[in-house]
Amino acid sequence: MFLNCFTRLYEPYSISYQCNHTLIAFLFFKGGFQLDTLPVGVLAFLVVTMLGVVSYFLKDLNSSIKQKETQQDKSLDGIKSEFSKLKEELPAKYVMKEDFNRVLHELKEDQARNLKELKDDQTRAIAGVEHKVDTLTRDVRDMLQLVSKLTGAGGKSE
Repeated sequence: MFLNCFTRLYEPYSISYQCNHTLIAFLFFKGGFQLDTLPVGVLAFLVVTMLGVVSYFLKDLNSSIKQKETQQDKSLDGIKSEFSKLKEELPAKYVMKEDFNRVLHELKEDQARNLKELKDDQTRAIAGVEHKVDTLTRDVRDMLQLVSKLTGAGGKSE
């Protein structure tokens, strides 16, 4: 369609009817430049220039946005790697409060159980020693009676 407009450049007023969407075509007519179309041509030139300037700034803005996005993606990747390292190191250095309380409770239970077993062992050991002392006392008393009978004390202990 654009080429069709330029093939009919020398036909009077055909451009304005058939190719009104082409802004450059407003400037050319059969006799060259015409003064009555000058304001339209200037307006078209200004519109095209403004579109070019706006598109240039939009392109520049788009490229700067893409550059910032790549920088942010790189920094985000760095933050993600640091965070994953931190997640790996934290359990080795620190403990969550719930885990600490659970382990502390288990240790207290183990300590109470060990203390009870120690007391039971001590009680059994004391009971065994008392039994031996009682047996030893009884044996000593029997020996004293036998010694007193042999010595003539008559078997009475004093």
